[in-house]
Amino acid sequence: LGLLISVPVLAASPQIEAAIRVIQTVGTDTNRLKTFCELMKIDEQNEPNPNAILEARMDKLLEELGPDFRQVWDTAESIDPASEDGKALHAALDRLSQRCPHG
Repeated sequence: LGLLISVPVLAASPQIEAAIRVIQTVGTDTNRLKTFCELMKIDEQNEPNPNAILEARMDKLLEELGPDFRQVWDTAESIDPASEDGKALHAALDRLSQRCPHG
């Protein structure tokens, strides 16, 4: 009997792989990286208690980063961070944010 055993695949879904490529392209463009770093800083400030002014600034920065990155951001906000796709996407965002100046 040739039974097929499904093995969980560690690779992210095509949608997430495309999102990771978008994140990587932001890292290759100095201006987009700077905008991304600003976005991450505001996101941290906004995390504990969301604020309309910070949300508006984040929207403006997301607009500057382009519709492809906007889609990645929305996916990152809605995906289960514990899922394989969530882990892959958040790891890519973390790697990019590590390139931001801290302090």
